[in-house]
Amino acid sequence: MIANAIFFNNKAVFGGAIRNVGGGIDGSGPSTPVITNSIFYNNTAFDKGGAIYNTGANGEASNPVITNSIIYGNGDEIFNRIATPIITYSLVDGGYPGTGNIDANPQFVNSGDVAGPDGVFATTDDGLQLQPNSPAIDTGSNSDIPADTPDLDGDGDTSEPIPFDIMGDNRISDNSSTVDLGAFEGVFDPPLTLYVNSEVSGGGNNGSSWGDAFSDLQDALTAATFNDEIWIAEGTYHPGTNRDDSFTITGNQDGIEIYGGFASGDSFNERNPADHPVVLSGDIGSANDASDNNYHVLVFDGTEEYKYYQLYCFGGCNHYRRERRCLFFSKRPRRWYFLRWQRKRKIYAALHSRV
Repeated sequence: MIANAIFFNNKAVFGGAIRNVGGGIDGSGPSTPVITNSIFYNNTAFDKGGAIYNTGANGEASNPVITNSIIYGNGDEIFNRIATPIITYSLVDGGYPGTGNIDANPQFVNSGDVAGPDGVFATTDDGLQLQPNSPAIDTGSNSDIPADTPDLDGDGDTSEPIPFDIMGDNRISDNSSTVDLGAFEGVFDPPLTLYVNSEVSGGGNNGSSWGDAFSDLQDALTAATFNDEIWIAEGTYHPGTNRDDSFTITGNQDGIEIYGGFASGDSFNERNPADHPVVLSGDIGSANDASDNNYHVLVFDGTEEYKYYQLYCFGGCNHYRRERRCLFFSKRPRRWYFLRWQRKRKIYAALHSRV
């Protein structure tokens, strides 16, 4: 059984990605692999079968069973010799006979960058995810999703269908009742850029542009998802007027990227942190009096992956009076990228993390 797999950029003489030989070298029996919710893309065969080569030998046949899969961009996709594959509910470049099969462009997000900008397969920026107009969406067969024999979700039910796709998302997305073709479930959610400017005048206050920028940084943090960027214009930003207020980022926003150093209207390449500093300040009461500051300026609530560039954070007041190292408190390792803060004699707990 092969499920939730990607075969990409492989090369061979026979069968760029897979060669099935029934009977093998010892005539031991037919070859009948089961392949579901997989993608074959940009594989090459120097002879036949760009994606899959099926052949029988020693009186045995090669009869793979393929469902809910995408076989596209491999040249001559499938070669059969003494073989009768059963291929259903799949997208096959050039077409292939079988129930539910389609011949169409799968509309990948970016087939030229399969692993995405991060260079890591099975992450949120992968290029073989499906665009919203993809014909592979909601066209699979639910009954052909294999059983969760390895109990991937740990619920003890090994007879239920496999619950996850290649990224660990629900195998049938929450807004659908039918499985998609391929290894990824659901439509690619392109990252957004949200704009923040405390001095914005007018506009929609929805973060969609500099003219409609959020005036409150927390509004942008609340609206952002795991793969979004937040661009912040020059200024000083306070989390609130109560001491318990803080800017908060939650665990479901892992991967968020936040950039300071902009003037309103700047493009990314025009940002200049030295000329346009962004300060996150908890100094909400008397100036430079730590006794009436916000306890924590910036709180990471279960967050593990985040990136901040050219933000200056100060003004937190440590309410754990005996914990003088609470500028940043964490129960597990964190990753930091170019986050700068000012540590003053009377200022502690500007940053806090809880899990």
